[in-house]
Amino acid sequence: MAILGSENPYWCEAKPLYSPKVTVWAAVCSRGIIGPFFIRETVTSEPYVAILEQFVATQQVLEDRPRTEWFLQDGARPHRTEQVFRFLDEYFGNRVIALEYPKFTGAGMDWPPYSPDLTPCDYFLWGTLKDIVYPKHPATLDELESEICVACESISVETVRNVMANFILRLRHLCCANGEHFENIVM
Repeated sequence: MAILGSENPYWCEAKPLYSPKVTVWAAVCSRGIIGPFFIRETVTSEPYVAILEQFVATQQVLEDRPRTEWFLQDGARPHRTEQVFRFLDEYFGNRVIALEYPKFTGAGMDWPPYSPDLTPCDYFLWGTLKDIVYPKHPATLDELESEICVACESISVETVRNVMANFILRLRHLCCANGEHFENIVM
């Protein structure tokens, strides 16, 4: 018995396994948001160092902004490579808070693991950007990047100063708790 159909059963449509994505990197300091910088490829130490180079170049061009006093980064794997640590050591020396950084350089401070609520990007910036950008439903990565840039520019310096004051308060609570867990601080 043969069953005949109107479609070719061997026809196959190739579709990407994953939807297109972009990684956003930005810095928050008391004078505003630096960035955003974008990576469309898989984040490894090479594109991450390229972002850090852009960040340092931006800092050097902006004469009214003081040199970064401390550089803080989380413990993502691409952030903990020899190439990244060498770059951070060259530009920031012992003013780095990063997971495994003190083991590599003998300087700086170790990032407390499992503490994303300590960084201004995690407890403020990413949620704020999502609240501003997602309702606009950007259809392409170019539109998404453009909306993220506009959203970053829309955040006032006063708001960022309040965020940084909250960051200092969080660090004080962390010191009082001897590095142990403490309840969220809402300002």
